[in-house]
Amino acid sequence: MTAYRIILFLIGSLLLVNCSKEPQPINYNKDECAHCMMMITDPKFGSELVTDKGKVYKFDSIECLADYVSVSRGFTAETLWISDYANPNSLIDAATAFYIVSPKMESPMSMNIGGFKNKSDMEKVFAEMSGQKMNWKDVLNYVKNSK
Repeated sequence: MTAYRIILFLIGSLLLVNCSKEPQPINYNKDECAHCMMMITDPKFGSELVTDKGKVYKFDSIECLADYVSVSRGFTAETLWISDYANPNSLIDAATAFYIVSPKMESPMSMNIGGFKNKSDMEKVFAEMSGQKMNWKDVLNYVKNSK
């Protein structure tokens, strides 16, 4: 009976580990965007979607992530992550981030959306680049209406 419990515990532990809702590191210049199939190269714009089952989809830009989540895919997006423009290689929650759309950002898919963890970082970049300030809902609408 003890061996049976140990096996059940190990199987349960493996299932929990495989269902993590946390992002995975993006392997720049190796990983491919799940939406446009381009190589993910710029750490200021990479993003991720983690499903309710723990599957991770990686993207080369915020606009690819936004466009991808706007279409029903047969799964539930549990968490959405974007790169912090001010701290590349650092993924942050897409829903709580601050955004700028500016032609001076030059994102991979040319919609030029940058995201920031801190409002103060966003304000500094906005002072240099100008553009339009947004939240996540605004970004979703902007991408949807740009098709």
